[in-house]
Amino acid sequence: MSTDASMDKPSPSTRTVLIAVQVSMTATALLIVALRLISRYMILKSPGWDDYATTAAMILAIIQAPLVLSCLSHGAGVHYSDLQPTEALYVMKVIYVTRVTYLLITTAIKSSVLLFYLRLSPFPTFRTWVMAAMVACSIEGVLFISMALFQCTPVGRVWNFEIPGHCINTLGFFRAETIFNLVTNVVILLLPMPMVWHLQMALRRKLLLIGIFATGAIPCGSLIARLINIHNGELTFAPGRLDPTSMVVSLQNWEAVEYCSFLICASLIHLTPLAKIIAARVLGPIHPTSPPRGISECRSPTYLLDAGASSRHDAIGTERHGFSVVSTFYLVKGVKPKATFRGGIDVGTDVPGRVSYKGLLQNPQKAFLRGWKPL
Repeated sequence: MSTDASMDKPSPSTRTVLIAVQVSMTATALLIVALRLISRYMILKSPGWDDYATTAAMILAIIQAPLVLSCLSHGAGVHYSDLQPTEALYVMKVIYVTRVTYLLITTAIKSSVLLFYLRLSPFPTFRTWVMAAMVACSIEGVLFISMALFQCTPVGRVWNFEIPGHCINTLGFFRAETIFNLVTNVVILLLPMPMVWHLQMALRRKLLLIGIFATGAIPCGSLIARLINIHNGELTFAPGRLDPTSMVVSLQNWEAVEYCSFLICASLIHLTPLAKIIAARVLGPIHPTSPPRGISECRSPTYLLDAGASSRHDAIGTERHGFSVVSTFYLVKGVKPKATFRGGIDVGTDVPGRVSYKGLLQNPQKAFLRGWKPL
C-alpha cells in the first residue's frame, strides 16, 4: 500500500468523466421513465407488471449512482496497490455492492421488456419464445447474482485480500457475465422484429415500430465496449484478478450507459399516448378523414357508434384502454352517459396495430364518440 496521499486520489479528468456519465445518464433515464409512468398510470390508467419491474430497476439505478460517485473521495481510479488500506477497503466494499445491484438492475429491465412482449401479442408461438427468454434471463440473473454474492469464501475476502480463503476467477466472471448479458440482450432485441414486420399496417408505421425496438442495440454496444475494456485492462495484482480500484471508473461508466440506455429504450414505446396528447394540444386536434369501420355516422369531430358495434383500425399503439382518457362519450341527445352505459366504451387492443371499439349500451340508443384521435 502506498504512503503517498497524493496517489490516493483520482485525477481531475477521471472525476469529471465519472460524474458526467453517472449524473447525465441517470437523470435522463429518470426523466424518460417518469414520463412513461405518467403515460401508463395517469393517462392510460392501466399499469402492468412491466411498469413495476421498470420502476424497481429505476430505483436501483438511482441508488447505484451515488454509491459509485462516493468512491471518488476514496481512491477510485487509482491502482489498488497505491491506496491506503482504509480507502481500498471502502472502494472494494462499494464495488461488491454495486456489482450485485447492477445485476439486479439488468435482470429487472429484461424482465420488464419481456413482460411487455407478453402483453404485446396473443400469438402462441411468439409468447412461447418470450416465455423461454424469460426463463433464460431468470436463470442468468440468479446464477450471476449468486456468483457475485459468494465470489469469495469467506465473503469478507472480497474486500480484504489478507483474509485467508479463496475466490473465483474474477476476470473470467466478468467476461462470462458480459457475454451472457450480451447474448440475452440480442435475443430480446430480435424477438419482436418478425412479428412487427408481418403486422397489417402501413410500411411507415412498421418502420417506426422497428426503429423504436432497434434502439435496444445501444445497450448491446455498451456491453461490447465493456468487454473490450475488460480485455484491454487486465491490470492484475493476483492470479485471475482484475485491478478493481483502477478499473472501477471505466467499468462503472459503461455499465451506467448500458442500463440507463436500456431503461430509456424500453420506455420509449410507452410514451406514444403522452406524445399524442401533447401534440394535440400544441397542434390542435387531429381527426381521421373518415370514420373508423363500424361507426355508422360521422359528424366531425364526433363519431356515432352503434350500440354493441365494434370497429378496428390500424394504430401504432399497443396500450390497452389507450383512448379512454383522450375521448369523451355522449348520448345522441348530447347528455353525458350515466346509467345508460355499462362500462362506457371498451377501448383497447390485444394485437399491435389493431384497436377495437365496442359499444356497451344497455338499450338500443346510439352513442357519440367525441374527440376521437388516432395514435
